Amino acid sequence: MLLVVPPEAGKAFTEPMRAFLQALGYVEGRTIAFDFRFADGQVERLPSLAADLVARRPAVIVTFGDATARAAQAATSTIPIVSMSEDLVRARLVLNLARPEGNTTGVSIMGTELDAKRLELLAEWLPARSTVMLLADATTHRESRPALQAVAQASGSPSRRRP
Repeated sequence: MLLVVPPEAGKAFTEPMRAFLQALGYVEGRTIAFDFRFADGQVERLPSLAADLVARRPAVIVTFGDATARAAQAATSTIPIVSMSEDLVRARLVLNLARPEGNTTGVSIMGTELDAKRLELLAEWLPARSTVMLLADATTHRESRPALQAVAQASGSPSRRRP
């Protein structure tokens, strides 16, 4: 698995995967092995991490984010890559979701569209003059912010951004 997050944050991705595969009957160290690589937030490290993973000849490479998927794609055209991305097609990681072709497939989370839709629904349900706040760090919901601000303005709510 190739991650661009610090190792401590990576547990949010790795632990659920381990638990899921264990529930399916896989036993770590006997029927499945994990080899996690973390770029510690340094995207420039991804190509060498991906090349190192490919050299180990894994059955599959799992990536989170566009940059990690691109690094894996550059390192191999034969090992299957399963990626989670905001939008695999828009990022040009696959041609289309129905038939991704190549060796990459995965999940498009469509967070930008879903976040805006959630705010629309919330605005319909809440009483007038209600306040909704988005609490996020600088790397979270970057793509969603313009869509969220547009929905807030369309609903007549003031939209203020704080660092």
